[in-house]
Amino acid sequence: MNIKSELQGVKGLLNKLRDSHMPSGNIIAHEAIKKLGYTASRITKDEVRNGFNTLLFNALIEEWKVFQKYEKEFYKSKIIPSIFELIEKRKKEFPICQSLIKNIKTAIVKKNRIKDSEWLIAFLSKSLFEYYEALFQSLHQSRRSRAGGSFQYQIENLFNLAGFPFAKQTRLNGPVDFLLPSENYFSQYRHDAIILSVKRTLRERWQQAIAELQAARVGRIYLATAEIDKNKIRERDLDRMDSLNVTLVVFDNIKMEKFQKRNTVIGYSEFINTNVLSAESLWIRRGVSSLR
Repeated sequence: MNIKSELQGVKGLLNKLRDSHMPSGNIIAHEAIKKLGYTASRITKDEVRNGFNTLLFNALIEEWKVFQKYEKEFYKSKIIPSIFELIEKRKKEFPICQSLIKNIKTAIVKKNRIKDSEWLIAFLSKSLFEYYEALFQSLHQSRRSRAGGSFQYQIENLFNLAGFPFAKQTRLNGPVDFLLPSENYFSQYRHDAIILSVKRTLRERWQQAIAELQAARVGRIYLATAEIDKNKIRERDLDRMDSLNVTLVVFDNIKMEKFQKRNTVIGYSEFINTNVLSAESLWIRRGVSSLR
């Protein structure tokens, strides 16, 4: 066992502390929504529909700021004190982390008696490098895992404000993040419903979920992403989406800058104001009412 295994993983120290001290992705997303005023009392249905792309982008930026605030406090005031607490209470958990802190404490106490500082520098460099390497790897993993759920939360909030009826986290052979307007409507008019799968980035495992949905013969599927680096959206992924009858939904600037000639890549504005609104007209004629 090494310090990485103690810090990372399901049973690692960082995961244990996060569960106790870090708010969930949905709580962070909700705080961002309140800060921006994305509530029914402060924004109209038409404002959301017309500005969906910008509102979603701003929500994710504000959410990141909120997350960083909690994250900074967590890493600054929870990890080292928690290890000291284990030492003081003579707990046997995470012995390598405990040993590191003990050694650093001893080194600092001896510092004034050490004429040659090379030993101290070597010790701190070797010991702390491994600690911080594991720390920042875990940090990156945590950001990715929390980001996915909150992205769905932001879209859900905007759908509600826009008055779109939908079911969430349902199953049609495979998992579905959003099904518009409802499961009952889909059972009658499956090709007129909208299936929206949500992935924060395309590094996530989108192909398996899409393939499962295709097996249920659901028609065209929309895949929404929050990816802001156009170079991380690969042509081979887009070719695969074409073969699976999938339309990728990206921020408007990504569509304009790189994918103008790709008909199966659309911006959020087009998705809402062309695709969803056209479908909504049909839903209403068939007796489905909007939420507002």
